[in-house]
Amino acid sequence: MNTLEDLVFVLTDPYRDLDSPGIDFFKQIPFDRETARVVFTCGEPGACDPKELLVIDVPAEPPKVEILEPRGAYELKGRVRVASTNGGCGARYLLRYSNDGGRTFRAVAPSLSETEYTVDLDTLPGGERCRFQVLATEGIRTGSAVSDVFSVARKPRQVVIVADATHTEVGQGQTVRLRGFAFSPEEGSAAPRDLTWSSDKDGALGVGPELVVRGLSAGQHRISLQVPDGMGGTSVTHHEVRVVAPPVSHHTSRQHPQHTQRHHDTGEVPPR
Repeated sequence: MNTLEDLVFVLTDPYRDLDSPGIDFFKQIPFDRETARVVFTCGEPGACDPKELLVIDVPAEPPKVEILEPRGAYELKGRVRVASTNGGCGARYLLRYSNDGGRTFRAVAPSLSETEYTVDLDTLPGGERCRFQVLATEGIRTGSAVSDVFSVARKPRQVVIVADATHTEVGQGQTVRLRGFAFSPEEGSAAPRDLTWSSDKDGALGVGPELVVRGLSAGQHRISLQVPDGMGGTSVTHHEVRVVAPPVSHHTSRQHPQHTQRHHDTGEVPPR
């Protein structure tokens, strides 16, 4: 057998040698189109009888694979089954998705032993020229297939307020603390400066992913969190907050029967 390519790996880890129980390394190995076998050996530099560690027979042709579902040019949404033909005994499959006609792909499933997988398109960016791609490999050579073009609706950012309960109730003067975020598969997360908080009673409250506010006026508040949706519009959500004023206690006094603590605080009723 003629050697078409050889590559030397030098072990430089001072805590490992050839008798170590395990040696991990990562290296790209070039091989010619005509390669039929890859052999891994080890031995001391200049040794005449290197030890054979691993032999991989390389198939002459890559696995042949074809996408069976989905077919046709139409709009898809939600959970979609992607199925392909069997690429051969022992083949592994990688499923990828593109929303730009195939210029770029992203992996949507790990290495699979099965020839079908269900993809949730509601979690992926949309477009008018979307495709699935299946890669099939038996170890070295890789075959591929792409689906027909289909469309997936684009998704605006959705904004969410995180709180311990649907409604919040606090006493007047207490702190209200809320967190929020906005995300879409198209645009990713919103920048902190784009998250704006407001109250339908007290107006603008702040900017950013966290709202910490004291001194809301007494009564029912509809707290709103608003962000650009990434598609020219606005996404908004709300959280109800009830601010309870302290009870008013009246003092019994012949001179001032209806006075309260506020009258003392303002000086309207002098202290006795």
